Formats: sequence, C-alpha cells, structure tokens
Amino acid sequence: MNPTKALSHFIAYQYYDCMSSGMPKWDIIIARLLCLHSSINKTKKFILMVRKDNWHTINDFLEETKNIEKEY
Repeated sequence: MNPTKALSHFIAYQYYDCMSSGMPKWDIIIARLLCLHSSINKTKKFILMVRKDNWHTINDFLEETKNIEKEY
C-alpha cells in the first residue's frame, strides 16, 4: 500500500465514517501534517464503503480541518 492510499483509508474510516466514534484531534493534526507532504496525491478520490456515492479527496480533508490547529 502506498502512502496516499494508506492515508486515504485512515481518513475515510476515522474521519468520514459515520459509524466511527470520530477522529481524535491529535490524530487529525498528525494526519494533516502527513497529508501536506509533497509525495501525497491530494486530488486522488477515495470512497467510503458506507456510502458508495460519496467521494472525498485529501484536499477535502485538509480544507475541512484547516482550523483544528488553531484550537491548540
């Protein structure tokens, strides 16, 4: 599994999946830092298994969580 796919899976099942208990704030911060690395494809679409019509990208995650670091 490449880094983009690994991060996509982690974010999909921890952040976007409505059945998870949510992603802890420190995990969001760590995921954001990893997503900002130049080797990560920020536009590759990934899908949630819960809702097959709902596509997200790493850019979506970065945009939705852009203010999280300001809380600390």
